[in-house]
Amino acid sequence: MTHFHKDHVGAIRPLLERLPQVPVILTRNIIIQEFRALILAGAKNKYIKGTVLAQNIFRNIKRIGNKVQRVKEGDILYDKNNPCLKVIYPSDLIIDHYKSKYEKDFNKWVVQNEKKDLKLSSDFNHQIIVLELSTPKFDMLIGGDFVKWHNNSNGLEYVLNKLIDSAKKFQFYKVPHHGSHTGYSKLIIQILDSNVKKLITTAWFEDSICKL
Repeated sequence: MTHFHKDHVGAIRPLLERLPQVPVILTRNIIIQEFRALILAGAKNKYIKGTVLAQNIFRNIKRIGNKVQRVKEGDILYDKNNPCLKVIYPSDLIIDHYKSKYEKDFNKWVVQNEKKDLKLSSDFNHQIIVLELSTPKFDMLIGGDFVKWHNNSNGLEYVLNKLIDSAKKFQFYKVPHHGSHTGYSKLIIQILDSNVKKLITTAWFEDSICKL
């Protein structure tokens, strides 16, 4: 599960039930104690928004008995004589950032009983699982709803800069965030192979597709 948004995991329960022996892969910072505490608090606190889907997913995982695999940048999900499926995000830095943020949010909304809305779901795209698929015939970058950070120390441009430094080129590219400008950077051109085969998107927006 790349992130907890309905258009990506809203119908996940039948899959969990059909494949109870298959581990559920989640971004490492979604599993941390501080986030789970906020999710549980959201069941009782009307000001903590965006927790219902996550509550249901955690409840179903527990009920069905799926094992959970927590991943972050550098983890290898599959590597048997090629193809290789590698996690290239979230980074340690973004995990630490949200761990600290969730600690503060819990203290403010649960301990101090803050009366303003806390919209957790707006942060999920910044903590998404980004994958690099390498095969003998092609390489593919799978960005899900990956978006830009406020600087290049994290987010889309952090990943793109690391790929540029490694001279990696991709023949297939999953355009992030449904083609929105939030998932676009001029750096993308530098990681696409000159013989790029396909740009893949579920295009709700067309901003970044037009630019590409």
